[in-house]
Amino acid sequence: MNPDDFDSEKNIPDLLKGKPRKPRIELVPLINLIFILFVAGALYVATMEIIQGLPAKLPVATHYLDMVPMEYPLLLQASSDRSVYVDRKLYDISEVSKIIEHYKQATEKRGGKPRVLITGDDRASYGLFVQLIDKVKGAGIESYALETNYRPTGR
Repeated sequence: MNPDDFDSEKNIPDLLKGKPRKPRIELVPLINLIFILFVAGALYVATMEIIQGLPAKLPVATHYLDMVPMEYPLLLQASSDRSVYVDRKLYDISEVSKIIEHYKQATEKRGGKPRVLITGDDRASYGLFVQLIDKVKGAGIESYALETNYRPTGR
C-alpha cells in the first residue's frame, strides 16, 4: 500500500474510520449446525428402545363380494356385423331383450343379483353398445359394467 492512497477521506477503510460494519449471516456455519443436529437426532432415534405394544385382536376386513352370493355376470359382446354374442353364443340384437329378462328372473329366483358385462370386438360400433346398455337398463338391471379392452369376436 502506498501512503498516498490514504490522502483522501474516501480511500480510508470503514474499519479504520470507526464505522460499524453491516452484519452478515454466514451460511456455512448455519448449514454445519443443521447437519450436526440432524446427525444427533438420527443417532438418538437409533439408540431408542423399541416399545412393545399390547397384543390386540383387530377386526379383519372382508371384500363386499364375499357377503353377496356370487353369480357369474351375463356377458354381452357387440360385434362389427351388428350381431351380439351372449355368453359366447351368437344372437341377433332383437333376441337380446328376452335373454336379459330370462337371466334376470333366473338370477333373482336363486337369490342372486343380476350383473352384466358389456364388451365388444375391435370393430364394434358405438351405437350397438348404446343399444345394449338401453336393453340392460330396460330390463331393470342396475349392476352392469363396460369392458374397455376389446376381445376377439365371440370370445
